[in-house]
Amino acid sequence: PRLLCPWQKKPMMSLRAAKRSLSSSLASLLESPKKTKKPRAEEPGKGPRKSKKSQEAALVVEEQTEPQILLKLFVAVEQVLRLAASRRRHTPLEALQQDAEDSTNRSLTTERLEQILALAVGMLEVSWVGLGHSAYLAVEQRNEDGKPEPPSAEELPQRLERFKSALQKALAEKAGAIPSRPLPSRPFAPGYEPGAQGSGLPLTAAEAAKSSAAAAALKAVKALPALARSGSSESRMEALKARIRAKKGFLDREAGHEQELQKIDERVGAAEDALQAHAVLVQLLARREGAASSATETELLAALCSWSYGMQVKRPLPTEAGKAAIAKLKSMGAGVWFSVDEAVYSDTVGSYIRRLPSGSQAAVLETLESELRKLAQEKKTLLERGPHGDFAVTTQSKGTEDVAVIAKSAGAEKATTSALRPAKAKAKAKAKAKLEAIVEEQREAKAKAKAKAKAKAKGKASKR
Repeated sequence: PRLLCPWQKKPMMSLRAAKRSLSSSLASLLESPKKTKKPRAEEPGKGPRKSKKSQEAALVVEEQTEPQILLKLFVAVEQVLRLAASRRRHTPLEALQQDAEDSTNRSLTTERLEQILALAVGMLEVSWVGLGHSAYLAVEQRNEDGKPEPPSAEELPQRLERFKSALQKALAEKAGAIPSRPLPSRPFAPGYEPGAQGSGLPLTAAEAAKSSAAAAALKAVKALPALARSGSSESRMEALKARIRAKKGFLDREAGHEQELQKIDERVGAAEDALQAHAVLVQLLARREGAASSATETELLAALCSWSYGMQVKRPLPTEAGKAAIAKLKSMGAGVWFSVDEAVYSDTVGSYIRRLPSGSQAAVLETLESELRKLAQEKKTLLERGPHGDFAVTTQSKGTEDVAVIAKSAGAEKATTSALRPAKAKAKAKAKAKLEAIVEEQREAKAKAKAKAKAKAKGKASKR
């Protein structure tokens, strides 16, 4: 029974609970203490102790030879190529090198890849995909018949054994030297023979234009007037101003060239928008025949801008661009393909476009296409010329003349300075003599005033 303590007014512990607590305390006292491992003290001159497993792993990494690295890389290459082939895509060499390095922590260099290709005869093949600058090296697996086919999971150990035997045979025959097979050379376009200079790759039209523009810009930079390193401060300042003016002209020509390109791009965009409006109008006028073949300007604008689900285009135009395209198309096709009648009793349709009986949309289409070809040729010519194509020689001759004028003025100024030097010295001596005379006069005046004051003081003393 639980009893209450009279002075605490709380239930007392029962006899059974007291026995249990006493037995548990005795058991804890009699129990042997647990052993705790203390960290070993570091030996002087040595770092912290490493575990046996980490030491073995480090020893294995340090003791890996080049043949062992080739084996690991071959296994990684097989796995990566098999995974890529399951996704039905080519494996570029750069991607293969990165994946193999991530898998093995070893670099798949070109030298190691050539060695692996020489040992894996009939199992791996490297070929170029594409032509010219866009071509890239791709690695693929081959089966026993030499066909491009990824191996199965059962064939991977057999291929590894073949690679190991080829590696051991090469090491035994060539006294540790591993054979290598060079990678194939880049393929060229049909009918192109690489020259002796450069990389042997043909330049595209855009690259040729950039190259000529860069050459013209380099000539313009070299033609900038140089800074004067000698002469008076005025001549050096004039040389600096001439260089600043030349650099400002250089930057102004680049800005003007960029503006011309932007204007051509805007005209090309307007012509392409008008061409799209032409295609949409052909479909709208084909709904009816004869005099009933017509469409409103609002319908054409709604179709160009894809305002409704009923009329959609692949490249919807903004509203302002659509209005500009319709205005351009109306200026070209009015009287040739269709007639434009302004609406009299409606403010929403804009105008009515009716097809003429003898009108043809082919003439308007040919006009737009010829304008696009002309703009493309203008842009090509502008890119080939570059911002400094017409000014490189002029700038060079002008810069040479400026430098000659600056040098001539500097020499004349130097001669003038040498001629005026004696006159300046004479004037300086005259001013110095005048200053000395003034100082001497002031000194004499002070002496007279001092003597007069002394005589006056002496007279007062004698009177007293």
